[in-house]
Amino acid sequence: FNNIKNDDFGPEEALINKESFTHFLDKVKLSLSSFEYSVFSAYLKYGNYLEVAEHLSVPIKKVDNALQRVRKKISKINR
Repeated sequence: FNNIKNDDFGPEEALINKESFTHFLDKVKLSLSSFEYSVFSAYLKYGNYLEVAEHLSVPIKKVDNALQRVRKKISKINR
């Protein structure tokens, strides 16, 4: 998400987009368990299941299951 340049938007649009995204992340954080949020954050940082599993010292299947739940919860937030 950091690869969007601020000069792609005017200053007001950039601020609104940042506030909207921050609000969205707050809603996500409130809807996820602490483990799901840890997996979600690690996935955003590392980008693949194996690295997330290694970072959190859990089996890949546990990461997969958590990310499936995260996707369902995020899809409900987007409705």
